[in-house]
Amino acid sequence: MMKCRKGTVLFVGTLLFLWMGTSCFLNGKNRNSEQSLPADSVSALPNDESASENDSTEIIAEESTSSFTVPARYLTKEYLLGKINQRQDSDFMNVLPEHTPYKVHLLRETYEAFIKMYEAAKKEGVELRIISAARTYDDQCNHWNAKWKKLSSKDELDTDLKKTLYLLNYCALPGISRHHWGTEIDLNSLQLAYFETKTGKKVYEWLQKNANSFGFYQPYTPRDAPNREKGFCEEKWHWSYRPLSGAFLVKYKELITANDITGFAGDNTVKNLNLDEWINSINPDLIIK
Repeated sequence: MMKCRKGTVLFVGTLLFLWMGTSCFLNGKNRNSEQSLPADSVSALPNDESASENDSTEIIAEESTSSFTVPARYLTKEYLLGKINQRQDSDFMNVLPEHTPYKVHLLRETYEAFIKMYEAAKKEGVELRIISAARTYDDQCNHWNAKWKKLSSKDELDTDLKKTLYLLNYCALPGISRHHWGTEIDLNSLQLAYFETKTGKKVYEWLQKNANSFGFYQPYTPRDAPNREKGFCEEKWHWSYRPLSGAFLVKYKELITANDITGFAGDNTVKNLNLDEWINSINPDLIIK
């Protein structure tokens, strides 16, 4: 009788041991399966916060190493025409005195990228100074009208169209200026002669070699460069922050028409212009296809 009880106890104990071992094995396998999930798999799970953020943004462009998400609030007609109060908009920053002698401002992302470029240039003995940055529609109207007024003494410019075409060599019409976007910077001098000096050559050569790695490209390259037979003359000082301006140009061409370009001296000539020549005749590297 005792032997039978001992055998029963031993049998039951063996079953319990096997059951516990199997349970531990299965639990361990499940835990290992959870740990083997890829780190980014969480992004595929439903998440109210993520969905809300995606609703407010639009993916516009990809570059070779990273993609850029452009907030939808930037992609409106008012924004692209510079018809917002940039000076009071929290997306814009005042440029610090160490980077400019003037009171100018830039879109936050542009300015942060510029600071990185500024620091890199400084380490190599190159000083970059912003002399012009973001402009509102009204700013550009004032800029254009001042230049227009000075043309009254030029007898050969005896029609409004001739005056407009003359100014368009270097000055953009209000509404087609890339400076409305907060992505454009003019550096060091607005004179091509400066970039022929020893200092100017050093600055420009550094920019040509390094600016692209910080997201900045020269929109108005020489007129004999690809895609540059027309449009504005060469501007060695003008650099554009492509991660945003590339997307802005795409949206600009969708939203803006000649009817939006008005309210300044000579605006009656807009109907006689091919605005595409001035908007699209830029460095091909800035065009998203």
